[in-house]
Amino acid sequence: MDEDEVILNVGGTVFVTFWETLQKYPNTKLGSLTEDSPHYRKYKHIYFFDRNPELFNTILDFYRNDTLHFPNHLCSGLWHQELRYWGLSISSTISECCYSTYVKYCKNDTIIQNLRKALDTGSTEELDGWDLENVSSSEEYISTEHVKGIRVRVWNFLSEPRSSNQAKVMLIIIVNAIN
Repeated sequence: MDEDEVILNVGGTVFVTFWETLQKYPNTKLGSLTEDSPHYRKYKHIYFFDRNPELFNTILDFYRNDTLHFPNHLCSGLWHQELRYWGLSISSTISECCYSTYVKYCKNDTIIQNLRKALDTGSTEELDGWDLENVSSSEEYISTEHVKGIRVRVWNFLSEPRSSNQAKVMLIIIVNAIN
């Protein structure tokens, strides 16, 4: 191995690149690697990360090409977490071809977070300003499997009291309100 090469083992898949490629972004996890890193395996002269190697391809491509691309076949939430793990800034480096996918993810993530807060607290304050009646008819939201899963959970929460402790509490509140 040349001294200017670095070997990265990510989830069992080996990647080889140049130090110069990684050091273009010194404030990131890969850009700041040293032999003192907890990820460095001295006996093998490699860096090991227990991460998804399929997602890492997009991370390493960023270092090589200076732009981030959203892999459409993968969960955007997982991709977002992976970027945070590696210390990459999303908004300033995302490619133009993937920007609409990123914006769509952000909108869906905001809706999901507000729904979770509303379900956890039993309050609808987090949902103020959201046109939830039209969410089911909007092409923009139907296409995401994540929102479909939330809708199923909300349906179970409201119609199936045995689905969770929160659903039981909601049933008690509704029955008391009716009486």
